[in-house]
Amino acid sequence: MKRIRTMNINKDSPRFQFFILNLMCFLTILCIIVIGVIFINPFLTVRTDGDAHIYYVMADSNFRDRRPIFMYRILTPLLVAILPVETLLGFIIVNLTGFYATSLLFYYFLRKIGF
Repeated sequence: MKRIRTMNINKDSPRFQFFILNLMCFLTILCIIVIGVIFINPFLTVRTDGDAHIYYVMADSNFRDRRPIFMYRILTPLLVAILPVETLLGFIIVNLTGFYATSLLFYYFLRKIGF
């Protein structure tokens, strides 16, 4: 008779906790996208009121149109301009990647202080 192996899940292991953190980040990003699609109409647009339009123009026009305050804030539009995707999708990718990286750093910070 063949013996079936069962999985022993140790909930205190760092590997399991890392998996849970990744799952939570993924679900949070998915919820943000779903809520955005449901409640923001239209979802993938850049409104002209606020900073988003200026950053979009900076990334889309290769930094030709720079306003005095925004000419020093070039990291996000630069990362978007480097990506080989449409400008709006690039901003979404950069923002979600930053959210994920911040979540990981916050997780390791909390583990280091013993929380």
